[in-house]
Amino acid sequence: MRRSDQLTIFDEIVLEREWQDTKYGSLDERNPTVKEWLDIMHSELLEVYFAKTENKRMEELLQVVAVGVACLEQYGVVRRPELAERE
Repeated sequence: MRRSDQLTIFDEIVLEREWQDTKYGSLDERNPTVKEWLDIMHSELLEVYFAKTENKRMEELLQVVAVGVACLEQYGVVRRPELAERE
């Protein structure tokens, strides 16, 4: 099993986000609701499940994560109360 460090993973998420913005338009150009973001993520997650190879599954999973990041970019992050208490 290949392991990647977090910075490498985050770099790939940023690249995927940039690609998605190029293909579908920036967040300023589109304005999905949270429900619509979840529908997109669900569709992408199905592609993960039905992918024929492990590489394709990982490629699709990156797309799911990047869509989730786009939603958080648009609507903001709500931190878990347990984590907020640490500050």
